[in-house]
Amino acid sequence: MEGATESADVRTASLRLAVQAPGGEPAEIAALTIAPERPAGDAVLLFCVPGMTYTKEYWDFDRDHSFARAAAAAGHVVVAVDNLGTGESGRPVDGEALTMAALAAANAEALAAVQALALTGDLVPGQPPLAPARTVGVGHSMGGGLVLLQQARQRGFDALAVLGFSNQPLAGIYDPHEREDELSDGERLAWARQHVPPKIWASEWEAMAAYFELPRPGFRELFYLPDTAAELIAADEARATVVPKTAAIETTVPGVTAAAAAALEVPVFLAYGAVDLSPDPLAEVATYPAAPEIALLRLASSAHCHNLSPDRRLLWRRLLAWAASA
Repeated sequence: MEGATESADVRTASLRLAVQAPGGEPAEIAALTIAPERPAGDAVLLFCVPGMTYTKEYWDFDRDHSFARAAAAAGHVVVAVDNLGTGESGRPVDGEALTMAALAAANAEALAAVQALALTGDLVPGQPPLAPARTVGVGHSMGGGLVLLQQARQRGFDALAVLGFSNQPLAGIYDPHEREDELSDGERLAWARQHVPPKIWASEWEAMAAYFELPRPGFRELFYLPDTAAELIAADEARATVVPKTAAIETTVPGVTAAAAAALEVPVFLAYGAVDLSPDPLAEVATYPAAPEIALLRLASSAHCHNLSPDRRLLWRRLLAWAASA
């Protein structure tokens, strides 16, 4: 634990959680815990995973754009992480080995460490041991795919919130091959490496660094509504982190998370903005055939980055009410 602060309403703590990178290399996940002064008796532990180019700060951007502080105000505990290779987390030597599955595996180790700290009272200084009523995985964009893969690996969540992530082919990003139905998973990935990077990242795959800087200005129409304040966009883009390129390309390939979504046997909450990655939010429901309960929220006044949108508080209210009862 690196440090802790407290205010009148919340306590925060920075964590360094030991995990293994591919090949057994020791690494660390950086995490931020935000909790109420006195968690509710039925407090939920919300394990929050950001998307591509984002860090744990997506969940606590500032006091006006903080899902984490809204959750703490409702009595719950948030742990937000930087995915391995991003933000303040460790960057393994073999960055190209950081597949989505590898990132999810590291996050699964981090969650296990968080749960152990909660039970011993060491998650947030000055608070007693916490036995949460339930643990909910919350993932935005690529983070949504990561919590799906994490649940398939570890089954550490009692429910999942998948925000702005699509299990469907991404229209306008991945171009189906002329023999798409005949391709193996490996061939589909190779095809994506060939045509996606020049199209959306302005680079050839071979020229990209293992940890690359995605050109964020090109995604403004997807990330923000047209009337979003320029100052907010500038502040958001200034916080962008590098992206492990293997995980990045996998997010564009159809079917990478399909098996995990199909096998999901816990309640799931889905949310999409009016401008978002899913080509058809209603069709997302069918990608979770084994889920016992599915909630779908469509945000009319939001683009892909929901926590920075006018509808953010609507999302937070609905998501937190669902998390407490799912």
